[in-house]
Amino acid sequence: MAEEQIGKPKVGKRLTTVEGSTYHVPLHIGHMWVIVNSVEGKLYEVFINAEKTGTLLTSLTEAIGRLISIGLRSGIPAEYLIDQMKDIFCGDMAWMDGVKILSIPDGIAKVMEMEIKKISREKDNETN
Repeated sequence: MAEEQIGKPKVGKRLTTVEGSTYHVPLHIGHMWVIVNSVEGKLYEVFINAEKTGTLLTSLTEAIGRLISIGLRSGIPAEYLIDQMKDIFCGDMAWMDGVKILSIPDGIAKVMEMEIKKISREKDNETN
């Protein structure tokens, strides 16, 4: 088994309750919903629901969400994950509230950035 060869990563335990936001992201092939949850002001996990259940698109977006979540709960900075996905271009694009969405990974990265900015604004409002 792969875990025995490389060692099992230390992934933070899944919490019972977390706070988050749900974003509707238009795509050139339909749309997806991206749910970004945070804990103590840091992104904690991402769930992605593509338009059609049981399709290749659904399985790929679910896998991306799981990998992002494992990375976040393992201590990889959200900004690093965002940098890896942002600006991936698939040939067609869509728009979300004036933001250009170049692909599914680009849309996920941009939603994660939006959530980080939202959390930062909320912290600023609490201190003022």
